Amino acid sequence: MRKWVARLKLVETQHIELKREIPTDLASEIIAFANTDGGKIYIGVEDDGTVVGVSDPDDVSQRISNILSYAIEKDLKGYVSIENEIIDGKNVIVIHIARGVDRPYYIKSAGLMPKGVYVRVGTTKKQASDELIKRMIHESMDMSYEGKVSPEQEMTFKYIEKKFAEMEKEFRPNALNFKK
Repeated sequence: MRKWVARLKLVETQHIELKREIPTDLASEIIAFANTDGGKIYIGVEDDGTVVGVSDPDDVSQRISNILSYAIEKDLKGYVSIENEIIDGKNVIVIHIARGVDRPYYIKSAGLMPKGVYVRVGTTKKQASDELIKRMIHESMDMSYEGKVSPEQEMTFKYIEKKFAEMEKEFRPNALNFKK
């Protein structure tokens, strides 16, 4: 996969944002993707797609983790992953952001107001309107617990069997009554 990515010309799209370095408004970029359809942010790539890399990928990753922990309201950690990719021989940090289920996500310091809630529109982020914020809240509250997507996707019988064993419980898959 890395070789394939290295041969592509990176361009900004609805789902891809390119940044030379960590911008001061990175939290709002992450929020915009989480409140819309998800996407990726490449740190170490110019707007024109030129790969410049980052000099200290561990520091960049730590700073992004801190933004996730301290600047964004509603926990997004299960919907965001941070990876160091080698593209054209350079370290590029790729932030993968899935669409969150507990929308709207917002800047903690700004609160649940248009100045703190962002969405992705084309290749840019925009402040959400009051109406859109209300709609996201309504959609989030309307969804049943069972209908929400889990950021943890390891729900196989082997995984469940292991978890039961950790709790010293017997796992009987035949006792489960699945409807066809």
